[in-house]
Amino acid sequence: MTDLDRQYWKIREFAEHFGLDRSTVYNQIERGEIREIRIGKTALRIPTEEVRRILDSFVEPRERPEHLDDRARDFEARTGRTPAEFATAWRSGEIEDTPANSREAIEALALREALQPRAAA
Repeated sequence: MTDLDRQYWKIREFAEHFGLDRSTVYNQIERGEIREIRIGKTALRIPTEEVRRILDSFVEPRERPEHLDDRARDFEARTGRTPAEFATAWRSGEIEDTPANSREAIEALALREALQPRAAA
């Protein structure tokens, strides 16, 4: 089972997967940037459909790979790092944990994933 096969993500799982601090995820939920569902009185979950929406908002579908290269070049021009470099620096704590940087990190992770060669079917 892959991460996108599950129905929902715990906040901790989402934060770890994207290299974010949990407080950043909670702040994005409060600002309405990430949609969540509440289970019981206190438990929050992020539906996998929401994770897909977030990823899709940054990356063109794989069927149009020519646009991915353009997006990666634009990302590098804007941040001074390739998506993979940015994601690594973000996860290591080299890049400050701010709302703007968290959006850049999610975009970097989405681009990095989309640019990976597909496994042969």
